[in-house]
Amino acid sequence: MPRPVKIDRDQALSKAMELFWIKGYEASSVQQLLDTMGMNSGSMYSAFGGKRALFVACIELYASALNFMVEELLRKPDNPVGAISNFLKATLIHTPKDIQQRGCLIVNTITEEANNDDELVTLAARKQCIIIDALEDRITEGQKTGLISNHESANNLANFLVNNIHGLRVTGRIPENDTSHVDSMIRIALGVLDVK
Repeated sequence: MPRPVKIDRDQALSKAMELFWIKGYEASSVQQLLDTMGMNSGSMYSAFGGKRALFVACIELYASALNFMVEELLRKPDNPVGAISNFLKATLIHTPKDIQQRGCLIVNTITEEANNDDELVTLAARKQCIIIDALEDRITEGQKTGLISNHESANNLANFLVNNIHGLRVTGRIPENDTSHVDSMIRIALGVLDVK
């Protein structure tokens, strides 16, 4: 009897996340996932459950990486305006082209599953709140210190910025897209904060 192959669960999950990120949930077949992860179906179901449960685990993995980025770029820096600007640039300009063309797994899930799976959309939307909450905190801080105008609530401004990020991430998915306009789009988005 052959020995069962030992699979690194984290590595398999990371590989599955890459496939879902590139192809989307619906277009990623179970066989493609098995091939990508180097697993057989019994191992996959034992480790993760079905395709949907695997996808949920991938969303959680992606969200943990997103949370790390938010902590490093948005929450740690002293100046809230600089932190917001650097976060936008890191998200939209300093991201490698192949990653830009994938878009954001959270946004991709919301757009792909909007008419298919309300639970996945709700999960993705909750993960998106990682960014909204951090932006809202930094905008509130900037408003309290007089660096950012109080003309809109911090929540409205945070949601506006996240919507801009989503739009630019979707635009970044267009092959051979000219991203030279992204700098000016970030400048315009920051202008809404009416930085003083």
